[in-house]
Amino acid sequence: MNTQSAENWKGFSETVRQLPEDYKFWNWFAGVVDGDGNFDIRIDPISKERVLKQIRIKLHNRDIRILKRIQNYIHIGRIKTIKNKPYSMYIVSTKESMMYIINNIN
Repeated sequence: MNTQSAENWKGFSETVRQLPEDYKFWNWFAGVVDGDGNFDIRIDPISKERVLKQIRIKLHNRDIRILKRIQNYIHIGRIKTIKNKPYSMYIVSTKESMMYIINNIN
């Protein structure tokens, strides 16, 4: 587990905060979603409420290792190669998986 200490003008404080190992991954992942991802939100025709359908990240095929790293780390979602295009997409579509991602990003 990594540690982080607050520093002030006198030096380091006595308070040390424990950071979980995956803290860096989720910060990095949030940046990837912010830059190359989207949340597919649609209106449910019956209830007329907005519903989260998918979380997607679209990257060029030369960066597919990033999508594989995400999939291997959190063990959810799938990677889909787009036909006749040089892009691949990481897709999470189950409600439980999307809530897990959102809770960890927040």
